[in-house]
Amino acid sequence: MKGKSKILSDPRLKRYRYDQRSKDYFNTVLTLFLVTVFTIFAIRPSITTAFKLKKSIKEYNEIDQTLAKKIVTLKKVRTVYRDIRPDLKLLDSAIPSEKNEGDILKYLNHLSAKNQVQTSVVQFKNENSTTNTGTKDDKDLKTLNIVMSVTGGYPQIKYFLKDLNNTLRIIEIEKVSFRPSSHEGMLGRVDAIIRAKAYYEETNDLKGN
Repeated sequence: MKGKSKILSDPRLKRYRYDQRSKDYFNTVLTLFLVTVFTIFAIRPSITTAFKLKKSIKEYNEIDQTLAKKIVTLKKVRTVYRDIRPDLKLLDSAIPSEKNEGDILKYLNHLSAKNQVQTSVVQFKNENSTTNTGTKDDKDLKTLNIVMSVTGGYPQIKYFLKDLNNTLRIIEIEKVSFRPSSHEGMLGRVDAIIRAKAYYEETNDLKGN
């Protein structure tokens, strides 16, 4: 027993134990350090990806909110368009995108037959100037000058002019000149020289060029 105690109390053995504990402690610290470094580098891409995903989700949410607002606006526009669509058709008839001289002639013949007058001469002439509709965004209108000769009784011509002034197509009567009819067999009738203007949108001409 004494020999064993002597061996255990040997300074060299104590130094060995101390060195061993230091070595174990160093290995433990080194292992923890390596594990920490490895963990940081291992999870760093995941952390970076998570932040990017969070940013992307935020951006997508903002885009989604913007799209939702646009959808609401489009629905409102569609509702307004549905409400004014009949008026738009009337507007297209009142101010068409073309001169439509043939349609004017057909309507003049219709009014002549309705009011029992005779339309003998109809002339169309484009006016070089345009009429601005008021605002910067509005389209300019082209003017179509109309000159016609109508023969009939004074009351019938008066009704013809009234109907002409109330047509769906906007026709502005500028001047009416009366004189006794020079046509044979038209005793008691008068000739009316009517000068008027119709309008149409200028855009159609631009497309044609």
